[in-house]
Amino acid sequence: MAHDTHAHEGQQRTLLVVEDNDINREMLCAILDSEGFTVIEAENGEVGLQLLEENYVDLSLVLLDVYMPVCDGFEFLERKRADKRFDSVPVIVATASESREDEIACLKLGANDFIVKPYNTEIMMNRISNTVHLRESASLVNQLTWDKLTNLYSREFFYRRVDSVFASMGSDTQYDMVCSDIVNF
Repeated sequence: MAHDTHAHEGQQRTLLVVEDNDINREMLCAILDSEGFTVIEAENGEVGLQLLEENYVDLSLVLLDVYMPVCDGFEFLERKRADKRFDSVPVIVATASESREDEIACLKLGANDFIVKPYNTEIMMNRISNTVHLRESASLVNQLTWDKLTNLYSREFFYRRVDSVFASMGSDTQYDMVCSDIVNF
């Protein structure tokens, strides 16, 4: 297969599998484990949300079934979307439902992709790898753009942004600038 399961040498990616069917969950976990992922399992959406709460910082992706008891995939997506802490964790819905309405509803609720069972392992693994790679790339850009302490632009990104603004405004535009420097911040 043409997908890479490791973000960096020695670093494993962690996936949360939320699936009520024991056989499907075991099969998915075995496939993902054999591809080098660390897998966390949840038998319904309620347990999945608890595990998301406990592990969201380390999660690379959630693989979510739609139709489950206790808390289905739609409710999971609604509740996930309501908590901004979980914004960076992508979700791929994996379901036996071939309903276009279900797919559209999941995508509107924030799912990143939709896979129909039975799984084609190669397609599924490439979709997972592509989604995880996109998340990691966005995370890296975000780290380069924002200062963690102040939540303002990083110095390097600020300079690039100012250059871009100045270039787009033209040479006849006058500017006022305020500069401050904090010693021993």
